[in-house]
Amino acid sequence: MRRWVLARSAWTEMGWHSRPWRGSQRRWGLRPESRMLHVPGMSALRDEPLTSMAKNHRVTDRGRQQFAGANAEGRRMIPDKIIQGMYKHGPKAKRPSEQSEVVRESLAELDLLQHDQVREIFEVYNFAAILSRQLGELLDVCSPTRQIFEATEFGRDIYNLPDGYICLSSGEGEGFILYSKINQKVYDLEVAEFDDLEQGKAEPTWESFFELIEWYVA
Repeated sequence: MRRWVLARSAWTEMGWHSRPWRGSQRRWGLRPESRMLHVPGMSALRDEPLTSMAKNHRVTDRGRQQFAGANAEGRRMIPDKIIQGMYKHGPKAKRPSEQSEVVRESLAELDLLQHDQVREIFEVYNFAAILSRQLGELLDVCSPTRQIFEATEFGRDIYNLPDGYICLSSGEGEGFILYSKINQKVYDLEVAEFDDLEQGKAEPTWESFFELIEWYVA
């Protein structure tokens, strides 16, 4: 969180007060991985490995299965890019086994158990322990609280978020990262764009949940 606080502080000092998440591909002509704040003097910090594990983070087949949460048959479909990215964040990125039941309960309450990409990611990884190089923060389903459920309820109650969408971010700055249960795509939208979302006019920022996570842990 310290790096996120530093980035937000630097953003404010530079006179930018809009939500840092903004700058989608369709508006700014940028690839998702380029949507990060470039602050003079912080390039070294940004390029430093997040943990000492990043110095040698090539994952063996056995290590890959373990860190991907694979079962005995290795039946997980999490892409290697995500596994490698998560591995650099250290062992705390791996979901503790004691949280498995509450994760499934939370996903069931959000009607997401049948969404394989979302279910597998949250069953295996704990987003409360991940410090992304991107600006902003994706929420977790149960750690330290049911953040995604709470943010989604907030979005519906305060901003009339349409049914069928789940808030993956807190809504700070009146904007959200949204997962669609309708088409399994992910949107980065201001609340003023929710009408476009409901009318099917909004364009997704990421074509899948895995694509979002690949960008987030890059």
